Amino acid sequence: MSEEWESQTRKNRYVKKRKNTKLITGLSIVGIILIAILIFMLIFGGDDEKDQKEENNQPTEQQEQQDQDQQQEQEDNSGTEDQNNEEMDESPNQQEDQASDSEGEVETNPVESEDENVSEAYEGNWDPVGTVQEGPHTTSYDDGSVDRQEMSKAVEVATGIPAEEQTIWWVGRAGDQSVEYTVSRKDEETTYRVHLTWIENEGWKPTLVEQLIENKHK
Repeated sequence: MSEEWESQTRKNRYVKKRKNTKLITGLSIVGIILIAILIFMLIFGGDDEKDQKEENNQPTEQQEQQDQDQQQEQEDNSGTEDQNNEEMDESPNQQEDQASDSEGEVETNPVESEDENVSEAYEGNWDPVGTVQEGPHTTSYDDGSVDRQEMSKAVEVATGIPAEEQTIWWVGRAGDQSVEYTVSRKDEETTYRVHLTWIENEGWKPTLVEQLIENKHK
């Protein structure tokens, strides 16, 4: 009986020891797997976190670039506005100087005159002043006519006397489609005799300017 009980006891201890061994083995395997997972996460998880940080930084860099572009655009616009303002702020004298420069492109040449009443005379490469008249032209000398208005404009181009400041002393025929226009500036003594020629569909063209010594039409 004693031997049978001892044999049974040894058998129970063996079974119990075997179970403990299996349990330890299983726990070891689980631990190894957990350790492997942890190492994997430490190695590859760090790269993912770095990539995530870089991705998070990209919008910031893009925003900085956009801010720089907007600032540059504002500076460019400001420079353009300043330039436009400077152009708009030009004084009337500057505008008159520009107009004078444009008129100065006409080349004039002094010429001799056989008229003893002429102190000096000059010709120029003036262009016709333009016209609203069409078709065959017949010169009209009437005050206020289109011809007289366009003649005054041609005289202004040749002498520099604005049409509204002209005192007209005499207008007469000087050949086929040509006239002589004696004029002076209001309240001034200097008198000019301007020769004009009609150019078909282009208007009156100054051809000669003579400065008179005496105004015989007073």
